[in-house]
Amino acid sequence: MIAGVDVGTSGVKVTRFDLESRSLTEERHPYPFRIRGDFVDVSSLATVVQRIVSGLLHDPEVEAVGLTSMAPVHVMLDREMNPLVAFHYSSTLGADLLNYPEEEIRAATLNPSSSQMLPHRLLWLRKERANVYHKVSKVVDLNGYIFGVIAGERLEELVQDKITAFEWGTFRWPSIEPWGEFLDGDLHLLPPLVSPEHWVELYGKALSIGTVDSVAAALGSVGIEGKEGFASMGSTLCLGVPSRSPSKVPGIYNDLYFDDLFLPNGCNSQFSDVLDKVRELLGEDIDVENVDLRPGLPLLLPFLKGERSPFMDPKAAGVLFGLSWETSRSDVMRAAVHSMAYMEAMMISTLQSESEFNSVRSGGGASFSSLLRLCASLTGIPHFKLRYSPSSLGAALVAGNSIGTLTYRRITEVLPEPSSKIDPDPSLSSHLEYYRLFQSLYYTLRPLFRGP
Repeated sequence: MIAGVDVGTSGVKVTRFDLESRSLTEERHPYPFRIRGDFVDVSSLATVVQRIVSGLLHDPEVEAVGLTSMAPVHVMLDREMNPLVAFHYSSTLGADLLNYPEEEIRAATLNPSSSQMLPHRLLWLRKERANVYHKVSKVVDLNGYIFGVIAGERLEELVQDKITAFEWGTFRWPSIEPWGEFLDGDLHLLPPLVSPEHWVELYGKALSIGTVDSVAAALGSVGIEGKEGFASMGSTLCLGVPSRSPSKVPGIYNDLYFDDLFLPNGCNSQFSDVLDKVRELLGEDIDVENVDLRPGLPLLLPFLKGERSPFMDPKAAGVLFGLSWETSRSDVMRAAVHSMAYMEAMMISTLQSESEFNSVRSGGGASFSSLLRLCASLTGIPHFKLRYSPSSLGAALVAGNSIGTLTYRRITEVLPEPSSKIDPDPSLSSHLEYYRLFQSLYYTLRPLFRGP
């Protein structure tokens, strides 16, 4: 049996997977605290994860454990390898501090410039918290930090010598000279990179460092072959499709995938978070499965934290359009759910300008059947609803590969079957008019988001 641990925004998901029977069990461990804002308390996070991983490593049935985590969370460490500050993946701090030609950044990193990149965050730290900046000795991502904490006394060695990759993961840092120039040569802060299969032996078991959540979710959804896309629907939406070549589409990221493939994908800034905010404002829960799927006003632009994909706009804001005297609380709830489907449709449309896929496998806490029905109808693409967490399963599969229990090419043979297939519904075709209005609203209002 192999196990995967997914360190998410609201809690930790654990999957135990039996390769022979293709059966799995899942657990969810909510945090005793909330992760909100620009920073993450990684010490408290690591304490929770260490306890969970320790239990798995002492389980006699578990052979190997793999990690995955929300990304990119950049953890700044001092000389004793203690965390000074860690930036949340959705933080836009520093987004306006590194201005360099987009085409040159993309040529070096395979990715569009975004506020998620480390140079932006280091520049912000140097400008706003110089006393902290000058204490930084190394920078690692969340997977690497947690992996090092669990490894105990080997933390310093792991951080300095062979820690994990960031989101573009080329196993070498991109040679883009202006980054060194802007950072005053502080690129030495970046650790050497290792593959997701890097592992250590603890308690006679293997602990794999794993990879970021979007890559793990893709592996646990579609494996590495075929023409299916994946959608990981949680606090954010990550959607993509494995490819033999990187994408050149603006707003789309390229992760290195497995077996020399790439993973063109988009991860936005908010998905189920939109529901959480509307619940908070209205003081009422949202029954997503029974929300009215018929289109109508008001429309919600759900950019509560800016946006990072399929377009990069840290200044984007939320807008409720089309309020009238007759607007009810249920209308606002409906607008929130519909906005999630519109966001997915925009992501698929952007990806399909260069990538082909004939279906989408959707998993995660926000993969509601009603939402998938609307998504399928907007895009014309069947959606398969997964009955398991693809990211934690993906982490387990990486661990299985690390110890030689299975190969990546065999993964499609062992993936559990989806629970249902959801085809496009012709009765919802009138949504296309409102979807176009949704897009038009954003592009019309975009100049106003910059302020006076």
